Amino acid sequence: MMGRNRNAGKPGAKNPGKTFKRIFAEIMSKYKVHCIAVVICLLISAVANVYGTMFMQRLIDDYITPMMGQPNPDFGPMGRAVLGVAAAYGLSAEEVRRDFGGDPWPTWANPASNDGFARVVADMRRKLSRDDRVIGPAMACLESGHIPFFLASVAALAMIYDNEEDASCRELHEVLDREGVFGVLREFSGLNEEVPRERQLMELIQAQYISLLYRPKQA
Repeated sequence: MMGRNRNAGKPGAKNPGKTFKRIFAEIMSKYKVHCIAVVICLLISAVANVYGTMFMQRLIDDYITPMMGQPNPDFGPMGRAVLGVAAAYGLSAEEVRRDFGGDPWPTWANPASNDGFARVVADMRRKLSRDDRVIGPAMACLESGHIPFFLASVAALAMIYDNEEDASCRELHEVLDREGVFGVLREFSGLNEEVPRERQLMELIQAQYISLLYRPKQA
């Protein structure tokens, strides 16, 4: 019949607030320690996530971006900052060095080292490819429901970086001048704007590129 209430006749809580309080009191009486432990763990996790996010922004603003215009940048301050964050997450400097397969810090801290910024960012076509270190993880983030904000920033920074001595970098800027950010991502990363998830990543990288390109220069 039209207008019939489907919930008519079904039992319901007369006072949901009191019901909730009674259930909560029952839980706290039997599992108080467990509940407190869960709340503490949630707070620690939230603080760690916020700290990690803020550090990534500081890493880009204070270390990576200023070094892009230097022929022989000093990686030492960035290395010490990374070790500091690792310590906050309970990792020792020895564990970080072991994961790197060696000790990169003396090399990075030496401005005269042959392992300069130009070598680290060389071969843009490979490093911006779909299966490499930036685009691949960014797509994995999107597929798992996360926004790859900082990976998109890395891809955008790669497009801003300019080195006339690097053939792949010159080629990237030729495509960028001719076809824009989408053109670079089509040719270098194999992304297709007709695929919704890939277009989402392309738009995110383009937004980061515009933001980085036109943001006010620090004094």
